[in-house]
Amino acid sequence: MQTRDSIVHSVFLAEARDDIAALICRTFASAKPDWAIVRASTLLEAQRMLSRQKPDLAIVDIHLPDGDGMTLLPGRLENGQCPMIVLTDGGVGRALGAALEAGAIDCVVKSAESIQALPQIAERAIRSWAYVAARQRAEQTVRLLARALESVANGVVITDCNARIEWANPAFTRLTGYALEEVMGQNLRILKSGVHDDSVYRDLWETIRAGSVWFGHMVNRRKNGTPYHEEMTITPIRNTSGNITHFVAVKQDISERMHAERALRANAEALRTANRSLAQAMAGAEAACRDAERANHVKSEFLAKMSHELRTPLNSIIGFTELMIQDTLDPPGPKRATRLEKVHRNAHNLLALINDILDLSKIEANRLTLELAPMHVGQVLEDCTELARPLLRADAVQLHLDLHPSIAQAGPWMGDELRFRQIVTNLLGNAAKFTEAGHIRVRARMDANELIIEVQDTGIGIAAEHLDCIFHEFEQVDSSNTRRAGGTGLGLAICKRLCRLMGGRIDVRSTAGVGTCFTVTLPWSPTDAEGGRQKAAPGPCWMDPCESDGGAADAGTTSGREQETRPCA
Repeated sequence: MQTRDSIVHSVFLAEARDDIAALICRTFASAKPDWAIVRASTLLEAQRMLSRQKPDLAIVDIHLPDGDGMTLLPGRLENGQCPMIVLTDGGVGRALGAALEAGAIDCVVKSAESIQALPQIAERAIRSWAYVAARQRAEQTVRLLARALESVANGVVITDCNARIEWANPAFTRLTGYALEEVMGQNLRILKSGVHDDSVYRDLWETIRAGSVWFGHMVNRRKNGTPYHEEMTITPIRNTSGNITHFVAVKQDISERMHAERALRANAEALRTANRSLAQAMAGAEAACRDAERANHVKSEFLAKMSHELRTPLNSIIGFTELMIQDTLDPPGPKRATRLEKVHRNAHNLLALINDILDLSKIEANRLTLELAPMHVGQVLEDCTELARPLLRADAVQLHLDLHPSIAQAGPWMGDELRFRQIVTNLLGNAAKFTEAGHIRVRARMDANELIIEVQDTGIGIAAEHLDCIFHEFEQVDSSNTRRAGGTGLGLAICKRLCRLMGGRIDVRSTAGVGTCFTVTLPWSPTDAEGGRQKAAPGPCWMDPCESDGGAADAGTTSGREQETRPCA
């Protein structure tokens, strides 16, 4: 008994005559014992059975009792049904033509001899049907793939092993600007832009010839010469022997994406620049706020100092003059002379303070004019040192003046003697205030057409962290020393601005507990033949009245020289 697993092929038989049907069944049972045969004796029964099952082969009598068996034939191959062999009582030639036209595979006469050959005919029919069906499916698949490749948005090109183009889809022609007939048989190098190094192409060829897929970004050139960016994937195609016969390249135009990415990077960089500018502006605003707060604090300290510095000499003047009024009946004597001396000294201090404030105001307003005239530097320095001696602390401090021979050799200097004296006097006054023992030494020399004056002391010195602020107006290193020694913090600020006005600079070196040395450097201006008096226009503007002039070195140094000056508007 046959089982479903043992059946190789199923055969459907539509035959009205029982004897023919029996002969056919015996013949197949003998020749093809593993084939199963199912029979229908009418057209209606055959139609019903074929609608329920799909046999591997149908053998149909064209003359069934209830109709023409040929009606079962049309469209069976297209509908995916089985091959069919037609049985006829006679006239094979005519019946065969009609059967083949209707879609049959073969036509067999109902005779014992023909029926004996029917199993072989059936086997050939099944094999032929399978071959034709497979070929049709393959053709359909090829047509489907061709339509798919022609419809995709990416460019697809197939080349031989030497990169000669054998096929390309419409997207490739739109991408490159070449018509299909222009590129057929051409090498893909016609798209080469010259942007990439030869090493890029060597890597590409080594990859695909080794049988691997290459993927990368290329800049190629269209037919009209314009470059474009593309992402390309190249895949090798092998034959049944495993040999590479073709390459297929898929190309995607990414030019717009590259433009968008560049624009995005540019926008990101602009945003970073804007953020940096904003951060700098915020830092500047914070610095300005801190400067404003510091200026307000300095102003408050200045007002407090001015109140003290102004009231102290005024109170002394008022007090001593009241005492003198009370003592007018007494004869003149040492007591009255002492009081007058104190009145004179306090009035002088008050005048000096007012002069300092006025000088600073003039410099800030760019209204201070230098009166240039021939002067002997050595004589002026001698006068200044003699005037400073009464300020020293008795015999505990020695004052020395060292004039280098180059000073006398240089002759008269064209400068503003009043302002030069003011600078030297201020420096000597500071040295005298803060030097309790040791010495104060003034040195003068010429060096490369520059006049250099040094005022060195062995006083309390200045810490390195305070050197930046000593030239700021109204600022002093230690308020306790200020109260003890006096002063408002204007002297060094005025010295610095006067040096700038004269085209020079002032530097300082100092070590706390050891001493301080101020160095004034001024350009040497020899007098003309007549030694005439001249007026100098207001000098360069100082850019920032509160600027810092540099940090301190190991020994503590700073400089009052500006890096850049400009005429005032």
